Amino acid sequence: MAGRRSRGGRPLDEKDLAALRSRTDMVAGYGLPPEAAEHTDAILLAFLSEPRTVGEISDRRLVYRSHVHDPHVLAVERRTAVRHLSRLVGASRVSEVEPGRFRAT
Repeated sequence: MAGRRSRGGRPLDEKDLAALRSRTDMVAGYGLPPEAAEHTDAILLAFLSEPRTVGEISDRRLVYRSHVHDPHVLAVERRTAVRHLSRLVGASRVSEVEPGRFRAT
């Protein structure tokens, strides 16, 4: 990263590089610390003890509590479900047992 500069125009130092590495680690967990992603995975895997659709997973609410009814909630819940499912399918922890229905393996 020699020659790289911060947004303020100054050269990057070790503190900047450590912050970037930390950010990269968080992005790998979709913007969350790894423990949060693991916690959500555990909840999702337990819920997937029987086949479920993305809609059913979204209704289960992985991000927002059930009393929150803002307009963006359903889109966030659906995107979160799809991202976690994609990663868990890739790790062979979830399988698509029939089109659109997922179950923990």
